[in-house]
Amino acid sequence: MILSLSWRSLTKSLALKQSIFNFPTLLSVLGVVIGVGSLVVAMAVVSGYQSTLKKSVIDVTSHLIVSRPNGQGEKADFNDVLQDIKGPMISTSFVYIEALLPHNEMLSGIALEGVDIHSVHRVLNLKSRVIQGEFVLESRRDESAALIGKGLAAKHHLKVGDSFRLVLPSSQEFDKGQVKPRIGHFFVSGILDMGRHDFDERYVLTDLLSAQKFAQIGDRITGFRIRLAQDDLAPAWSRELAERYRSRFYITSWYDVNQNLFRAIELEKPVIFFVIMVIVIAAAFNICSTLLINVVQKYRDISILKTMGAKKMTIAKIFACQGLIIGSVGAFLGLAFGLFACAMFVWMQNRWQILPAEVYKLDKVTLELRWLDLIMIFLSTMLVCFLATLVPARRGANLPPVEGLRYE
Repeated sequence: MILSLSWRSLTKSLALKQSIFNFPTLLSVLGVVIGVGSLVVAMAVVSGYQSTLKKSVIDVTSHLIVSRPNGQGEKADFNDVLQDIKGPMISTSFVYIEALLPHNEMLSGIALEGVDIHSVHRVLNLKSRVIQGEFVLESRRDESAALIGKGLAAKHHLKVGDSFRLVLPSSQEFDKGQVKPRIGHFFVSGILDMGRHDFDERYVLTDLLSAQKFAQIGDRITGFRIRLAQDDLAPAWSRELAERYRSRFYITSWYDVNQNLFRAIELEKPVIFFVIMVIVIAAAFNICSTLLINVVQKYRDISILKTMGAKKMTIAKIFACQGLIIGSVGAFLGLAFGLFACAMFVWMQNRWQILPAEVYKLDKVTLELRWLDLIMIFLSTMLVCFLATLVPARRGANLPPVEGLRYE
């Protein structure tokens, strides 16, 4: 009954004479649409950035990284820490070397990683990140196969099949003050999109034996990369193992690799939500003013209802429902507008580089619409719109019946 009266009063007067779907009302709805749409896009971008960054880090670095703080060690040296990890887990050994790549009259500092080709695909998701060539690490003649990041390939104009050299400075055996460069010969078997700008700019991947031979470290390794059953288990295991093996091993999780960025996202997301919510609050003031005008226009109708026995609470509910109708229409249209804006963002991102990769580490973000975010946006919008109806609803409820009938 109250909802029917609210809708009839909102669309036409009770006397079926005047519609209030006028310019101020449309402005009120438009303000809610813009505010809700902006919230949808902002939350989708922030959530998508967090998920994209997390996926790229896990794909390339795994859940846990166990290494020796004093350099390489034997595989048996890591048995204790690996056995202490309870639950399902898969590990793969690796060698990490920092070297130089001189090519096409340019010099870059690179990170060369040697991986165990028999177990690396069970821990790292690198195959899906090959954009040119193939994930093949078979040597040819005197050159070892290597996959490089797309940024490094673009910087040195390297293509699949091209040969390049890596230089590793090393001291003389009898005179530590003299440096004798060690040179390794490689060819590009594939180009990787690591999902992160800093990885793409300096990442070179080869097989474990070639990396060990290049560094002349025998069968020693830098450590193990470990995949757990769940992503969220890694930070807790990292803290526990780091406390237990503080002096023997250096243990990090995917969260530790970019802890500052992940912490910033966690703190900025609610701040962005409340800042953009100001747009919805401003639209709520328009709703309040529209309803106040409606109360003035409905003096006669309110007086008739009160004369017929309607209570103050009934009148208040009628105008409160009107505000909620305006808010709900704006909220639903805002959600639709937000989805359209997200689609436009993806289209623009595919055509132009919107995000500066040097700042945000990522050159593309996969938008993520979470049901919890959409529900929070809708409920927050309806709450703000409801609060905006309280003043006009109270004024309409307190109107004396004689005021509306005085000049009739």
